[in-house]
Amino acid sequence: MIKGWLLHCRFLSHFALSERDKALEDLEGLSALPDLPRALELEHLFDLCNLANQFSLWDRISRPLERLEQLSKETGYSLGLAQAGYFRAALLINEGKYQEAVKQYRIALDSARRAGNGDLEAEILNDIGFCHRRMGQDELGESYYVRSLRLREKTGNLPGIAESMNNLGLLCQNTKRPKEAEEFLTKALKLETTIGDKMGAGYTLVNLGYIFTEKKSRHQAEELFRRALDIRAEIGDNLGLGYCYLQLAHIAEYQGRAEELLENSHRCFSSAGDLNGQLQARMSLAEILLKSGDSARAAEIARALSGRIEACSDGPTRRRYHSLVEKCREAVPDK
Repeated sequence: MIKGWLLHCRFLSHFALSERDKALEDLEGLSALPDLPRALELEHLFDLCNLANQFSLWDRISRPLERLEQLSKETGYSLGLAQAGYFRAALLINEGKYQEAVKQYRIALDSARRAGNGDLEAEILNDIGFCHRRMGQDELGESYYVRSLRLREKTGNLPGIAESMNNLGLLCQNTKRPKEAEEFLTKALKLETTIGDKMGAGYTLVNLGYIFTEKKSRHQAEELFRRALDIRAEIGDNLGLGYCYLQLAHIAEYQGRAEELLENSHRCFSSAGDLNGQLQARMSLAEILLKSGDSARAAEIARALSGRIEACSDGPTRRRYHSLVEKCREAVPDK
């Protein structure tokens, strides 16, 4: 079974470099091999789920996830159970169910600690922080981000350290601490560039773009967003592309080119199955239409989103939607 382990190692290399298509080829080659040893099958199942999670290929995760859970229970493999719980929580995040995701993450966190896997423990802490931030609980989210960063520094997980600094940078930006935000994000980008983490660099460039947008430095912001867009297109990351188009649209608004970019953003978020992103793209379009005087069309978009917003537990997104509805009512009063 040497060929199988070689394919697995090659996959890890391609995955680390965000080479999605090559990584998929490795996984398909390994799937075609008969009678995998249990240890290799468990690694393979995790790899299948991990790639699907990283690149938002949600239609590929169901079968390997079910098998990972089944085989881990049969063999008493605590790390496999922790991994399965982690991916279950990631699916809930994708559906915008952050409170439910936190509950699932806490179960997975206990399993990761029992398995003694610091990298997975740190990843779960990071994602719990993400959920709290999405629910508008910034202080609690920051505490989990910091715990994740400290654990990753202890284990020497360089991609993880960069991810934690990136998330802390975005949180600092959102909580009006621009100097701290820029420091975190600059360090993250330097580390991601050094280790060749294209996926991470794509997110950090977008977050740095936010800072320059706030500074009213639109030219520099656009350059950062376009650099991120090129990386996302290269690695085939629809979720990241959605965010790049979304931010470019806000800059292009001043040039009358926003609607096409927002349609691209919504299409990418739809391909990634990301509900929150789809809502953000549609609300951005409605807000731009309101500014341009097309209040009737803006109100139509707001009405169309009413059913979907109930499925999203993202606090800032829900507040933004209700603010949009109020503005539409003022612009288009009921007859």
